[in-house]
Amino acid sequence: YVRLDFAMREEGVVVIYDWKTGASDESDNSAQMACYAFYARERWGAAPTLVRPTEYNVNRNEVLVHALTEADLERTREYMRGSIADMRRLLRDPERNIAAEDDFRQVDDERACGRCSFRRVCRPGPA
Repeated sequence: YVRLDFAMREEGVVVIYDWKTGASDESDNSAQMACYAFYARERWGAAPTLVRPTEYNVNRNEVLVHALTEADLERTREYMRGSIADMRRLLRDPERNIAAEDDFRQVDDERACGRCSFRRVCRPGPA
């Protein structure tokens, strides 16, 4: 699943803008940008090499345009396959996509819960 900040067509190319608001976002976002290219292919029929994912860092007023190659896309496909395999190994029944909550250890330090994406399903009470 993808949630785009903004996308438009410009001279036959799909330009996807991703606004970065972190003060020091120095991470490599190439896999995220490749996923945007896959999304554009599925959603609009755009060839992934005709997609220009563009990061715009609002704090530094910097633009980084990603020109994706087939090698970039294949690397991302392999990364996704590996990630999916890792997640499937944690399932109680991978064929039926069934996990069991008791298979996953909860933390002892509840201060970590405030940053956790799974806090709503992990512990009772307000999220």
